[in-house]
Amino acid sequence: MESKLERGEFVHVVATVDLAKNAGEIRYVNPATTRTATETPGDTRVELSVEDATGTQKKTWNPVVRFPSTEGGKEPTVGLIQEEIVREPWMKVLRLLVNGHEVSKYEAGAPSAAIAGGASLEAAGMAPGAAGASIALEVAGAERPHRRQLRMGASPQPRAGVTYTVQVKPEGTDAWQTISVGRDTPETEIDRNQFPGSRKVDVRVLQTTGFDERVMAEEKFDLEE
Repeated sequence: MESKLERGEFVHVVATVDLAKNAGEIRYVNPATTRTATETPGDTRVELSVEDATGTQKKTWNPVVRFPSTEGGKEPTVGLIQEEIVREPWMKVLRLLVNGHEVSKYEAGAPSAAIAGGASLEAAGMAPGAAGASIALEVAGAERPHRRQLRMGASPQPRAGVTYTVQVKPEGTDAWQTISVGRDTPETEIDRNQFPGSRKVDVRVLQTTGFDERVMAEEKFDLEE
């Protein structure tokens, strides 16, 4: 089937299904800016639906399910869903059904109030790259001098429907590289060996409710310090 790349505001959904057991799980729901559109027909045994905050079903469709190659003449029943759907401002709940049975539900959480108020990320042991910076890193330990630990001063408690993404942009490039996604808290490690030839990097932390995403903090660092 012919495919083409589209740009816009989308929601990337990753899920697994087991048709034989009428089971499945929505694994990830994240905002996206591109999608690959194909003419591949969806699997009528599987259904995804989206609701608004009132519980009203606004959209339903049969996603494409990717199965592994058939082995020994036996038809596979466990498959993977990777869908990019057009984002709508009313989106709140995503449901997955297999053979008419609801098997998984994702409900977007409320974004942290700290975002609107300017949340700050803090860490001890390594000065930030500029005065008043909201992100700081610390050496992960003497046995791992190439790694830097990113922590949040007032670390938010994990909440259903809210995850964090950490991205790094090495000096001399325009593209952000995602090093951590779908985490319950912003805490993660940055390995400077991932960015050979780049001493300075921009680091940013994003909070997502699955359907929406906002930058919590962004700062430049010297990974050699």
